[in-house]
Amino acid sequence: MKTLFNTIIILVMLFGWGCSQHLEKQDGNYTPPVVKNQPRLIYPKIAQENFYSGNSKVILLISKSGEVDKVYVAKTSGYNELDDAALNYCKSLTFTPATRNGKPVDTRIEWEIKFNFTDRNLEARDYLREFYLLLGRLHYSNSDERISIEREILQKHNEFIQNMKDGLNFNIIMEQVISPSLRKEWEEDWDAFPLSFLLYHDFITRFKDYDSLAAVKQLMYNALKFDIQYIKNTPANSNETQSEKQNILRKIKNFISKEYPDIVLDELGLDNKIDSRKEYVVVCKH
Repeated sequence: MKTLFNTIIILVMLFGWGCSQHLEKQDGNYTPPVVKNQPRLIYPKIAQENFYSGNSKVILLISKSGEVDKVYVAKTSGYNELDDAALNYCKSLTFTPATRNGKPVDTRIEWEIKFNFTDRNLEARDYLREFYLLLGRLHYSNSDERISIEREILQKHNEFIQNMKDGLNFNIIMEQVISPSLRKEWEEDWDAFPLSFLLYHDFITRFKDYDSLAAVKQLMYNALKFDIQYIKNTPANSNETQSEKQNILRKIKNFISKEYPDIVLDELGLDNKIDSRKEYVVVCKH
């Protein structure tokens, strides 16, 4: 049986305004920007495997439209992998822009992103416990209650996907939630990379009576894009890692083509460079 690695918690802390010379000075007419949308942040695979930890201090230049125009490392964590993860995360942030005298303005802020290990698995355990409690309630629910419970399950999935930063443990947790047949289909191939889209696929196939399946499919699509980008951005430091990346991308492509033929693969970044062969590359070890 697989065991859980130490869960990794990534803390993103907004530094106080005015704590750096790079930050805008506050006055009574200035309102700082507020995060509006933020992507998921997963600890880089190589950093987890090598137990890298540290703090990346970054400066963000935010436009009057709320987009991040530029981001750079002001103080390194000591590891390029962590600094790159911090930069990529910040590039995808969007803000309600800063204002001065009620008008949007360009501004600069300083963030510190902390990559720390902890031996606590409480969030993941809570998710599993609450998921099984909700499944138990379904057995005794009427039709009206069922939709409400299914909505709670979907919310638990959303929270888990957003908050679980530990890519190495993601699938180990997920395999305790998805159906046995889906687990059997993927468990030989997924160890290297988190595949959050499978949680939504499982929900779609398990709860066919849910009243907003189109919305769940959109969530699955968004998770797919993130998963694929994460896989592509993972450095291939060996032939084995490169093989793992190509194999899992190929399997995702075959799966989506079969289960969701209406999804445009090119829009997901699954182009013809990733062929659809059903056989997989085997890395020979000597």
